[in-house]
Amino acid sequence: MELYGDILCLTGEEMTSVIPTGTFKSWINRGKITNLRQRACYGMPALYNPDCVPAVKQTDYKEILYRAFPALSQFKQKSEEERKMSILEENIFPDPQANDWYSNYRKPNGDLLEDKQRREYYTNAIILNACKLTWERSLSYRVGKKSMKKCDFWKNMKLAIENLSADKYPHSLYLSWEKLMYKAETYYTEIDDPARGKIRNYSSLLNGRMGNKNRTKIKASEQEAMLVKLGGDRRNLDNEQIRMLYNVVADTMGWEQISAGTVANWRKKYDLETSAGRRGMTHYRNTREMQNKRQRPSAPMLFWSADGWDVELFYQKTAENAKGHSVTTYNNRLTVVTVLDAFNNYPIGYAIGDHETPELITEALRNAVNHTQELFGARYKAYQFQSDHYAIKKLTPAYEQISKHVTPARVKNAKAKPVEPYFGTINKKYCQLMPNWSGFGVTSSKELQPNVDALNMFRKNFPDYEGCVAQVVFIIEKERAEKRAAYVENWQKLSQEYKLPLTKEMYLLTFGEETGYTNTLEASGLRPTIRGQKCSYDSFDLNFRRNSNVRWAVKYDPNDLSEVLAVSEDGTKRFLLEEKYIQPMALADRKAGDGEQLARVNEYNRNLERHVTQVMCDADNVVAELFNNAPQLRQYNDLQKLVMPDSKGQHKDRRNEARLEPRTKMQEPRQLPQWKAANIQTVEVEDMDLVELY
Repeated sequence: MELYGDILCLTGEEMTSVIPTGTFKSWINRGKITNLRQRACYGMPALYNPDCVPAVKQTDYKEILYRAFPALSQFKQKSEEERKMSILEENIFPDPQANDWYSNYRKPNGDLLEDKQRREYYTNAIILNACKLTWERSLSYRVGKKSMKKCDFWKNMKLAIENLSADKYPHSLYLSWEKLMYKAETYYTEIDDPARGKIRNYSSLLNGRMGNKNRTKIKASEQEAMLVKLGGDRRNLDNEQIRMLYNVVADTMGWEQISAGTVANWRKKYDLETSAGRRGMTHYRNTREMQNKRQRPSAPMLFWSADGWDVELFYQKTAENAKGHSVTTYNNRLTVVTVLDAFNNYPIGYAIGDHETPELITEALRNAVNHTQELFGARYKAYQFQSDHYAIKKLTPAYEQISKHVTPARVKNAKAKPVEPYFGTINKKYCQLMPNWSGFGVTSSKELQPNVDALNMFRKNFPDYEGCVAQVVFIIEKERAEKRAAYVENWQKLSQEYKLPLTKEMYLLTFGEETGYTNTLEASGLRPTIRGQKCSYDSFDLNFRRNSNVRWAVKYDPNDLSEVLAVSEDGTKRFLLEEKYIQPMALADRKAGDGEQLARVNEYNRNLERHVTQVMCDADNVVAELFNNAPQLRQYNDLQKLVMPDSKGQHKDRRNEARLEPRTKMQEPRQLPQWKAANIQTVEVEDMDLVELY
C-alpha cells in the first residue's frame, strides 16, 4: 500500500492477491480501473484506488479487499473524521461580542474572570457558533436532499470537537452528544442585555459552581462581621489567632468551625476595610487611599519644600559623663534643615545643627532668602511654601513672610513632600561614598547596610563635629554648583507676577537678631550696642524724629550692619535705620563721598527746619484768626501766656479784671417776665463773676 495524494492505494500485486489476474487485467483493458501513477517503472509500481473496483454481482471484490487489508478501513474512517473536523474548523470565526461579554463579566465577589477562564468560555462560544453555521450549511437544508437527523449531526460535531487542537482551541466541551446538543440550544437562545440589546446566552456557558455559596462555612451576617472585627483588630492578629477566637464564639452560637485557611481567604477579601485597624491610619492613607500624581513646578521660586534630615554620616564627640569621666561616642549624626526648590531639586537654603528646632528651621529660611540675593541680586520670596506641622504655630509668621501661599503637608504624609526622596538621593549619591557613612534607614534590607565590623575598626578616624559639618557643606554646595546655571536661567524667564521681592524691613523683622534691650532716640541718633560694639543709626524719615520718647528694640543682620530695624515695644511702629556716616574732623582727612553725605544731612536739617517753621506759622495763623473772631479772649490769652505783672508786681488782680471785663461788656440780658424778675437779686462776690441768683 502507498499513499498517493490523499488516497491510500494498492499495487497491482496486492490487487491480484485477492482478485483473479484475468479479471483484474480485463478491468484494466476495458478502462474500468486505471493506474493512478501513469508511468510505472522499476521501484515505482502502478497504484490503484481500491474504491474504484467495479461491482460484480456474484462477488463484492471491494469488500474482500477491505477485509484483506484492514488498514484501508482505518484510513477511510480517519479520513472521514478529519473531513468532518475540517468542515467544523472552517466555520470557526472570531466573535467580538462574546469576547467583550466575557472580558467584562464579574463574578459574584466582584472579580473579573481569569485569563484562562475567559479564553475557555470564549472558545466554547465560537465553537458552538461554528456548529450552528455548519448545520445551516449542511446538505440537510438543500432542496431535494435527504435531511440529516439532529442526533447524527451532533454525534458528528462531538467527534469533530474532540479532534480539535487543544492548544489552538482550549475548550471544555467534552460532553456526550445529548448534553452538547442541550447546551448548544440553551446557548443559542437570545436574551435581552441592557447595554448590548439582543445577544446569545453567553452566561449559559459559565461554570455553574462559580460563586456558589452552598459550601461556604460563613453564611450569616454575624459570622462575617465577627471575622471582619477580628481581622481589623488593633493587635494585628494572625490567621491562627483569629481562628481560635472565632471558634470560641462559634461553639457558643452553634456555628460551624473554621480553619486558618478560611480566615486567610476572608482576610484577603476584607483587606481594604481591615487595613486601618491593623496597621493604623497613616499606613492606610499611604497604601490604600487614592494618591495624586503631580509634576514638578514649571519654573524656579514657585514651590519650596522644607524638612529636617538626619545626615547618614557618623562623627565622634567627646564629653564627660555623670562621673566626670571623658567618654567618646562615635554614632553621632548631624541634622540638616533643607529648603528645597522642587523645580530641579535645588537646595535654596539649609542650616546645620545637632537636632531639629524652630531656631534651626528659621536659620534655614534665612539662608534661603539670603541665597536668592546671591543668585538674583535682591532678596525674593517663594510663591508657595510647604512644610510639615512641627512647631507650626511658632513658625507660621516666618513662613508667611518668605512666601505668598503657605500649604503645610498633611500630618505623616511624607509622600507629599518632594524633599523626602531628595534626602535618599543625596545619601546614595554622596554619603555612601564617604568612610563614615552610617547606612540606609532602619527599614532597609540588611544586605544593603555597611559592614558594621569595618565601621567599628574605622570609628576612631571619624571626623569631629566641625569635620562632619564641612562634609555636609561640601555636599550642598556641590549640588548648588551643578544646578545653579539652569536655575538662574529659568528664573529669568519667570513671569513678573511671580517674582515677589522681600524688602529689607520685612527681612529684618522676620529673621533679624535682637540686642536684648531697648534704646531711645538721641540727638546723635539711635545708639544700640551690637555684639559689644556701640553703633549709631538714624533715619531720614521725619516721622522717626517725632518719636523721641519711644523705646526702640533693634533687629539686625549680623552679616550686614549697614541697616537695622527699630521696632517700638508695642510693635505699632517700626523704622528702617541706616548706619550713620562718619565725617572726618580735619579737612585734610576728607575723602570722596564725604561731601555728598554732609550735604545730605544739611539738606535734611534745612527741610526739617522748614517743616517746623511752617507748622508753627500755620498754628500762629490759625490762633490769630481765632482771636480776631473772639476779641474777648485776646487780653486774657496774652496775660495767661506771658504771666506779666503790673507796676506793683500784681498779676492775679489784673488777670481777674481781664476775666471780669468781657462779662460787663456783654449785651443786656433778654427781658424777663415781671414775676420772674422780681425774684432776682444781684450781688457782687469777690474774685468771682457776677452770678444770677433765683
